[in-house]
Amino acid sequence: MTTPSAFSSCRISLALVLLLTCQSSAWVLPSHNISPSRTSTRLSATTDSDLARLRLEMHWTMAESAQDCLVDDPKTCGSAECTSCRGAGTHSCRFCRGTKQVYMGGNFLACPICDSHGLEDCHDCQGTGWVAEWTQINGDPEKDTKEVKP
Repeated sequence: MTTPSAFSSCRISLALVLLLTCQSSAWVLPSHNISPSRTSTRLSATTDSDLARLRLEMHWTMAESAQDCLVDDPKTCGSAECTSCRGAGTHSCRFCRGTKQVYMGGNFLACPICDSHGLEDCHDCQGTGWVAEWTQINGDPEKDTKEVKP
């Protein structure tokens, strides 16, 4: 019977073997090995060093903004107004398009998505109206989050 320490060392050595195998095989997808069929979903950072630079800039900006942050005032926490909703925190409902009703089964029904309010929370700021500036490296939250993800 194996002891817990033997089991954990076995798991660690298995993880190391997998890590070394993955690094030497095609499982690691550096930006220059992406197939032509996936070029549309490719990161905009052209090299690994560009991606590392973007991550480093994000960490610096996060560290700088954390020093001056007052929790009661979001403007001091390195936050900027959300460009998608212009600070409102909401968009027109994408299903009823703000009409508060949907046509289903030959009848007009109250929109079940927005609860007949005509609005739903903004996806980029999660309904707060504010986005941390360090998430907007290039000014486009959608593009920036794709660049920074490993």
